[in-house]
Amino acid sequence: MTQDRRKNNTFLMALAIVVMAVYSIGLYQRSYDNDIWFILASGEYIVEHGFPQTNPFTIVPDMGIVIQQWLPDVIAWGIYQAAGFVGLGLWLIVCVAALMALLYRLGRVIRQNRSGGEIMLWVLVIALPCLAAYLSVRPHVYTMIAFTWVLILLERYRQTGRRVFLCLLPALVCVHVNFHAAMAPFDCAMIACYLIPDFLARAHRKGKLSGIAFDAARYPRLPLLICLLACVAVLFINPYGWKGAAYLLLSLEAPSYGNYISEMGHLDVWCDYGFSAVICFALGMIAMGRLGARHVNLPFTILFVVCSYLGFAAIRNVWLIAFFAYPLIVYATRHASFSFERLASLIGRIFEQYQTMMAAIVLVGTGVVVAVGFVSVTDKVAEPYTDGKSTPVVAVEFLDSLDVDKEQARLFNFFNAGGFLEFHGYKVFIDARPELFNEPITGIDRQYYYDFVDFAKGNTSPESVVEEFDFDYMVVDTKTAMSTYLEGSDEYEILISGHGYDLWGKSRASID
Repeated sequence: MTQDRRKNNTFLMALAIVVMAVYSIGLYQRSYDNDIWFILASGEYIVEHGFPQTNPFTIVPDMGIVIQQWLPDVIAWGIYQAAGFVGLGLWLIVCVAALMALLYRLGRVIRQNRSGGEIMLWVLVIALPCLAAYLSVRPHVYTMIAFTWVLILLERYRQTGRRVFLCLLPALVCVHVNFHAAMAPFDCAMIACYLIPDFLARAHRKGKLSGIAFDAARYPRLPLLICLLACVAVLFINPYGWKGAAYLLLSLEAPSYGNYISEMGHLDVWCDYGFSAVICFALGMIAMGRLGARHVNLPFTILFVVCSYLGFAAIRNVWLIAFFAYPLIVYATRHASFSFERLASLIGRIFEQYQTMMAAIVLVGTGVVVAVGFVSVTDKVAEPYTDGKSTPVVAVEFLDSLDVDKEQARLFNFFNAGGFLEFHGYKVFIDARPELFNEPITGIDRQYYYDFVDFAKGNTSPESVVEEFDFDYMVVDTKTAMSTYLEGSDEYEILISGHGYDLWGKSRASID
């Protein structure tokens, strides 16, 4: 076997790092989304009271709960207590940097440490906007890290046959299910892809199907089967037992009901993450074509095809396209590396001779630019919310001024405002976790989320809900069926208005 004498192009690698580092300033600035509020509220509750078995954030009594991302919630609450929102933003950047480093390491494993690191980093540059669609306080960043480790361990086993790599997988899955129970079962799905036998081998021995072959398919499957069974078993090692392990199945239908949640819609390709997803998908398809039928990497191909379908079907899965396109693209380019020697002789010699020095200069300069960029947006990161329908600041301040009993007050709210109200100690009608308000999780024979969607979209009258729960206060989005109903009601009056919502309270006449 001839030795690979090519070297990684350090200058191009430095440029890739520059792009990702500068992009991280934007990640830092928008490191939160609306989920931050119930994440912090859940983390605080777990730290102070332990794992709740009934929902402590709702006005509905005895409603069961599963906090499927309890460990990220606790971590987020601890960081927030120590360093506020700036600390959370910086923690996200650390996690993203660790993810990029691990993905690069996965690429080296796939290429068996051959040259071409600049190719892998530039694929990461292309994939980053797509991944960044869910790089925030949500637990997805931890899931991406877990997925990367699973692939690294499986690839090392496929290459070496050493069972020690499989022995680490059950521990990894056990940790993952406590970070993100909804996504941890996908670890087992990845293992199952590697478990598929090389069913073409027998045909090849008979001289058939010689034009089709699976690459790197000769490794023992029995240890993988044992590992898979162990990984399925450890899914149950979480504070909620079988409900935690089966959270994905229990919650699968709720978010798609009535097409109320935009994340469940089809991917919009005319945005940064959508365009990134399309490019990654196209590169993945090109990689499949380049490998051809004689060099099919079966696990990578299955994961790429299935996850591309999931990504285009629902926005919330978009990051899967880029994530699983990456190993396929790296595998297809495992023998490639860029050299400046291909350029004109004089320019080529200059770049080849001084590329390390130029890379160092670029990285040092970028370090200064990134540091200044972080400082310049820190004020915005420290105050990540303004008054609006998802963050009704004015309503909360008004309720606080009334010295409302937060344990006893019965609040109605719309979907996205729930987390913010929970963060400020109020019990709510619903929050942005639809599965927590449906029967499979609650154990109550009623689909509260479905009921909410029906009257929020004007399909049913809100009158029955108002009469049933006898709300003390209502944070209502303007120009909705609920706001129209309240305008014609004598039982409630507007107390204060914010940006896109009104705070209603019981009128004096109704109280008297």
